Amino acid sequence: MNSFKPIPTVAINLKKRADRKAHITKAFEGRPEFRLTIIDAIEDSIGAKGLWLTLQHIIRTYTTDTEYLIICEDDHQFTEHYSFPLLTTAIHDAVSNHADVLCGGASWFNSAIQLSQHSYWTEKYTGLQFTVIFKKFYEKILHTPFYDNDAADLKISSLTDKKLFIHPFISIQKEFGYSDVTAKNNAAGRVDELFKTSEANVTTLKNIAGYYSTHQKTLTQDEISLEGIYITTYIVKTTSGDIDQYIDRHFSDKPELVPIVIHSDDKHPSHLLSSATVLKNIMTAAIATEDDAIIICDEYHQFSPAYSGGYLIRNILEAYHQGADILFGGGTDFGLVVPISEHRFWVGSVNHPQFTIIFKAAFSKILAYLNDATSPENDILSAFSSNKMVLCPFVSMTSPTTEKRLLIIREHAGYAENSH
Repeated sequence: MNSFKPIPTVAINLKKRADRKAHITKAFEGRPEFRLTIIDAIEDSIGAKGLWLTLQHIIRTYTTDTEYLIICEDDHQFTEHYSFPLLTTAIHDAVSNHADVLCGGASWFNSAIQLSQHSYWTEKYTGLQFTVIFKKFYEKILHTPFYDNDAADLKISSLTDKKLFIHPFISIQKEFGYSDVTAKNNAAGRVDELFKTSEANVTTLKNIAGYYSTHQKTLTQDEISLEGIYITTYIVKTTSGDIDQYIDRHFSDKPELVPIVIHSDDKHPSHLLSSATVLKNIMTAAIATEDDAIIICDEYHQFSPAYSGGYLIRNILEAYHQGADILFGGGTDFGLVVPISEHRFWVGSVNHPQFTIIFKAAFSKILAYLNDATSPENDILSAFSSNKMVLCPFVSMTSPTTEKRLLIIREHAGYAENSH
């Protein structure tokens, strides 16, 4: 007897978009593994809100006695990587990892922890064109309010830590030249480029994780001593406050840090650590004094409870042995990240760092970057090199939410390591 049961699949289509309805109908032709239903989207003056109301309607109406269902937007298209065995394996992996959501293809994400050959945990993602939603998550969606500035995919992403995506992607969005939900996706070629970049980023992060798995450096307590270690710490004066009082309050009990005040004439907003003029002056001074590493901070920096001389020095030495150019002590947000040790992440970018360690190998790289007329002037410390790390727990008090997010990513990475 054949016990095969097609997967309940609901595709959302605006009634006026006949071209999209024809596309999504054709996409599922000859695929008996899906039991496709196409429904009219609930229309709202805010497209994203109408999509959310439609999602809630689907869950109320089509989830009786289902352990999961697939919700599609009408721009979904299968990639060449799709196969039913791959999908069923990914769903099985998602169930095994207690996932609430499984994404068939992400147009953007900020972390990718590989759990199995084709399944990745992610902290945040976009892309709702092909989504498996599991039964235990239905009520959460039904009872969550949706606000005018929300986006449906980011809303779902924010409601659970238990979300995975499939790689290689089995689903992307077809370009129609317009978007009923996301206005900026109206630009020709933008959607295709988003998925290509996202797909490439998965491979990049996988390679980074593989590299650092074979380039670990953990120092023993006997190898760490604060004796004779003094790190020049450039404090960029950015306010009219008493700098001597600031130094006395924050640095007097930290003999491992030797503060030097740098004055800035830049009239930019706060967080001037990426100011080209300031960085040129500091890098030139660091090269002249032949420092092995320096620290740059500003008057907004305050040491976190996690700070200790031993914690900082251990991570500076270990990051140096791993080839880092820069080690951020905190930040308000981050880009792509990969956990590479107990307290460090490789990071694509960090927003508003207030305490940054820069290694000797980076001094000339930063100057070369600054002297290149084609180099962007924004986020210099994140842009000049790919060899970047961030400490966690932070040594600089910035955003506890950002720190918590990194700790969650680290937790999932540890789970993945233990499951292999």
